[in-house]
Amino acid sequence: EEDERSRLLGELGKSDAVDGAEVSLRTNSEVTFMGLVTSRRANYRGEKVIVSSIAVPSEDVGAESARHQLAIRDVITGLYNRSYFSRVARHEFERARRYGRTLCVGVIELGPEGETLAAELLQALADICLDCVRENDVLARHTANELVVLLPETEIAGAKVVMQRMRFEVQHAGFSNDVKGLESRAGVSEVLTEDDSVNDVIGRAKQALVDSRDSGNDAVLVL
Repeated sequence: EEDERSRLLGELGKSDAVDGAEVSLRTNSEVTFMGLVTSRRANYRGEKVIVSSIAVPSEDVGAESARHQLAIRDVITGLYNRSYFSRVARHEFERARRYGRTLCVGVIELGPEGETLAAELLQALADICLDCVRENDVLARHTANELVVLLPETEIAGAKVVMQRMRFEVQHAGFSNDVKGLESRAGVSEVLTEDDSVNDVIGRAKQALVDSRDSGNDAVLVL
């Protein structure tokens, strides 16, 4: 529907993504039905585009379950999206502080700095990184080419090993004759007693990534 299209474009004008928006859709044969749309602004080969996916939940597959998955997943990579990661991260931070448990955050930047990766390549890299984490870890797309992973019950040394493995797998992946592997940078941090929120941990991990990039250091840095 035209008004629904205008509403979605308006929301995309305020932010870079719309996750699981319920909209009214219409076919060429004028059949109207409800669906869930997830859209994200992206750059593809130098052109600004909008990448969208549409799901039509039915009672057979469970409308509520379908809507929930669309609301928490990134449309390009299939990983968790930033908003869902933030909710889980806050919960895990409070649990770690309350019960004295270990919690680490790792951040990895994929590809050359400032270059937007094609959607197909980014999805393939996300799958590689997903294979490097445990079932109870939470891997999400944080920014355009940046993934973040929440590592509960993990010491800093173990978290560093996870990020090192991610970098190794990304750099040694073979996608085609033209793309044999990509550079990446990574940083990692753990919850400290003086932290006020999980954003402090994420901030240090991102700063470690920046320090790695600026120094040309090939190692995963810890802050």
